[in-house]
Amino acid sequence: MEKSKDKGLRYLLLPVTCGRAIDKIAVQSGIESSAWIFSLLLECANQQLEEPVYCVDITTDADLALVARRCHFDKIDDFRNFVQILCEANLFIIVKVGEKRYLASEIVTDSAIKLAERKEKARKAAKARWGDSTKDGAS
Repeated sequence: MEKSKDKGLRYLLLPVTCGRAIDKIAVQSGIESSAWIFSLLLECANQQLEEPVYCVDITTDADLALVARRCHFDKIDDFRNFVQILCEANLFIIVKVGEKRYLASEIVTDSAIKLAERKEKARKAAKARWGDSTKDGAS
């Protein structure tokens, strides 16, 4: 079986304050809101092929409906309200690029930065250990 060539995020680094924010939202919106939050984090993490990376397009009602459905919301308005709660808790932000609106999370962005730093560190360690026999990009 061939190994996956996907080099994307395999984990997210959750800050300590994230747990408190999620607990507060769970009290406010119900325990299932924790699952909705993690679904949205995964949606952001999966957006790696289009610019801006790690941002979910929520410009149109169709975009909202798609993300809401993936997070198991029945109504778009309930999803909009939930996104507002997440933004107020500083777990997500709305990013505007031209006429488009995206939902993003610094948790995902920070995890991607940490992953890139870890890969670079591993590449440098391999180069130091093996010298110039290692080609760029291999680690």
